[in-house]
Amino acid sequence: MFLSALLIITVILILLYLLKIYYWSGGSFKSDQRLDGKYVIITGANTGIGKATATDLVQRGIICGYYKDRTDKKCFLIGLGAHVILACRDRQRAQTAADDIRNKTGSQNVEIEIVDTSSLESVKSFAIRIRKKLKHLDILINNAVAHMEIQFDDINLEKRYTPLIGYAHSKLANILFTRELAKRLQGTNITANSLHPGVIVTELLRYNEQRIPPFLYPLYSLLKPLAWFFTKNADQGSQTTIRLAVDKKLDGVTGKYFSDCVEVATSSQASDDQAAKRLWEVSEKMTRLKEAENELESKI
Repeated sequence: MFLSALLIITVILILLYLLKIYYWSGGSFKSDQRLDGKYVIITGANTGIGKATATDLVQRGIICGYYKDRTDKKCFLIGLGAHVILACRDRQRAQTAADDIRNKTGSQNVEIEIVDTSSLESVKSFAIRIRKKLKHLDILINNAVAHMEIQFDDINLEKRYTPLIGYAHSKLANILFTRELAKRLQGTNITANSLHPGVIVTELLRYNEQRIPPFLYPLYSLLKPLAWFFTKNADQGSQTTIRLAVDKKLDGVTGKYFSDCVEVATSSQASDDQAAKRLWEVSEKMTRLKEAENELESKI
């Protein structure tokens, strides 16, 4: 009986491992496309997929190879690579991430800017500094899909809120907002797309452990190891972001939604052009966008 149970468990674990490698890990993007001289801003880049993406883009001016005896790998900086700005809330953690990226890639083209994206004043201050610092910006990556309707009568979820509803509401808003932004940028050479990175083991999930009721924590601790089989690591989760930032084949592609490195269809709620337009208009009023634009121009 014991041997039979052990055999069954072994077979299940092998199957889960194969699913992990060939399915749950998602697609990957392989390209030697260089980003010499490109300026990139990545929000939330001090950890997780933001940091993994930054590391990849910075080293796209670096070539690696082995010595003749193939015992040691050596990397050489042959171009500038991308100049990446890590836009983060915590200065110490951002600086640590920047140092890690410099040490790993050998490139010094990494800097930090402090911004709290939950504060409009902080975002405006950040925008003013960037406009003064950069003559142009090539790539903007916002790290901050769900299937639910936007609650326009309770846009801030003041009447009905749970972490899951809040997460779903914000992610749907991201997709709709990007859809409308792409329309408003038609006729320019600027594209805007959204993506689903997959289920990733990052600090975001670790923070959510604090929300687990104490009486459920023993069960959570028991099941937690199994989560490894169904999740991606940060490098795997960054692949779709990297493809959208780098792949020349996607030049001109805008207003689309990607998952596992390919374009996929969205839900009917996320394809609602009327909702996207309304969300944009509501957001304009809530953020006083016109006033912010005028203030920005007056300070540059």
